Amino acid sequence: DEFVITKKGIGTFVLHSPLKDLGRFATANDIAAIFQSHEVRIALEGEAAALAALRRSSTQLQFIKEAQHRMQADFDAAKLSIQPDYDFHLGIAKATNNEIFVQLLEDIHIGLKKTMAIAQNLSRESIRSQRSPNRNKQVLEEHRRIIDAIELQDQESARLAMRFHIAKIKQRIINIQNDKEHKTR
Repeated sequence: DEFVITKKGIGTFVLHSPLKDLGRFATANDIAAIFQSHEVRIALEGEAAALAALRRSSTQLQFIKEAQHRMQADFDAAKLSIQPDYDFHLGIAKATNNEIFVQLLEDIHIGLKKTMAIAQNLSRESIRSQRSPNRNKQVLEEHRRIIDAIELQDQESARLAMRFHIAKIKQRIINIQNDKEHKTR
């Protein structure tokens, strides 16, 4: 996860540690599990988005859009938006019309919701402190790109947009510590 670097003949060195700030929201074991789950989510949800672009109904597309609107409303009210965020991702899994995608996403929902809670808490703190005032806008823009690709039935764009979104979630979590250190300099 790019936290350490190994130099042959010298040793292993910590590059940076987000654990100090993340520790307020999750244990070290939780954080490790979250980062591991991102590898699965990129594969699972990237393909789900591609299949949703191919197979979605207008009703399923509307459900995904409504989850996005609820998330926007929560962010506008400075609230966490875990359920609408989860509904957005679950809606895409349902739009594959393959129950296995839905089951897999539901199987990891506790870890998924914990990741969402951690990421949103950290984002809210970054916004409040003005370290990263546009984090919620970035998330909503990433979701919008996914929705647009699904609506246009562009499988490859949907896959790439979802993979990008999941990768950015992980990167935002990792960057929290770096943001703090950069601001204090």
